[in-house]
Amino acid sequence: MRANEWEQIVFDSHLPYRYTARSRGAPSVGSFLNEAIHWLVNNHETNKDVIVAFDLKEATMSEIALPNDF
Repeated sequence: MRANEWEQIVFDSHLPYRYTARSRGAPSVGSFLNEAIHWLVNNHETNKDVIVAFDLKEATMSEIALPNDF
């Protein structure tokens, strides 16, 4: 952001995520925490709700499991 430039990020594989029923109707924006943007999504390959985090500094994506009673 400091350079005032946009960069397109290309992933080598498909992303198996879609917004969850909990997030429908909510703005489709993530929450910024610890230099990463986080979204509540559903992994349609495992049929589980998860948090997906994209680290802006490292340009990496990770999946965080939710507690069983979420």
